[in-house]
Amino acid sequence: MNLSRRTVLTGVAGAVLTASCIRNPNANIDFVLPWVHSAEFAFLYYANNNLLPNGKKLNLIETRGSQDVATNLRDGVASFGLMAADTLMIARVNGAPIRAIAAIYQQTPAVIVSKEQSNITEPEHLIGRSVGVIRRSTVYKQYLSLLRAAAIDPATIEEIDAERGGAAQLERGDFDALTQFSNYAPVTLRAKGIKVNEIPFHEYGINLYGTCVVGTDRAIETEPDFCRLLIEKIREGAAVATNDIDAALLEVPEETIQIASSPQESRLQLTRTNELMLERLPISHFGSMSLNRWSASQETLVRSGQITAPIDPNYFFDSRFL
Repeated sequence: MNLSRRTVLTGVAGAVLTASCIRNPNANIDFVLPWVHSAEFAFLYYANNNLLPNGKKLNLIETRGSQDVATNLRDGVASFGLMAADTLMIARVNGAPIRAIAAIYQQTPAVIVSKEQSNITEPEHLIGRSVGVIRRSTVYKQYLSLLRAAAIDPATIEEIDAERGGAAQLERGDFDALTQFSNYAPVTLRAKGIKVNEIPFHEYGINLYGTCVVGTDRAIETEPDFCRLLIEKIREGAAVATNDIDAALLEVPEETIQIASSPQESRLQLTRTNELMLERLPISHFGSMSLNRWSASQETLVRSGQITAPIDPNYFFDSRFL
């Protein structure tokens, strides 16, 4: 297992999480992120820094994508994390003991982003053009599903490997469009004053939950009180992030703000993240999940061939902590 780097925000080296570790009031808990630290996770930083009781903290572990999160949880490196719903479902079908306990995004945030002057506003406009892709990412699989749904032959589009998210390459003109999440490359470009178009995947039949809070079966079954507390505090952190951006940005690690192209980029990223958290949110509260939506998400993966043997969608999630 390879991690880009492991960052411990609590100042305590993260130990491998076990059920007994969760029960220990003095123990910190490893929690795996689906990417490197950014303003996207301000809601989680706020919950971690201000809301968890008894001095308990989350050791927030960076990775390079949801597949790394699935590997960490499957191998027992950690018992909780954030990951994309489609990666979770594929891992679950393949035997990984992972379930969602809350949905952060009610629909996939994946988009095709391009400069406004490229006039790429529909999937068909990609034919004969070049697209930046990160082949190991969940966005790439969703992109192939979108092309299939739109009856577009991938061979008619030139794929170019994107590096470091691809925003700089799109800015330079290395490719005409880029597959990314709407709270990453698009906000990076907008922070530089570059006008962009976005094609949201969910508008073209990619019916999937987005990022979810996940846990292993063992952690969920042995520590339901902690699961309930975790979701409660994440919900409170999300409320702060959506209602007071300035307060939430203060919780983002300083080095993350410095890495961003400008403070405006972090602000735009958090603003867009807040929008994503509220999009398609049912009347019920933040984190909501339903059997019908998980069924639809699985059907989307079956149609794209990513799942060949569907399972009972109840095994993808546990909503009792909401």
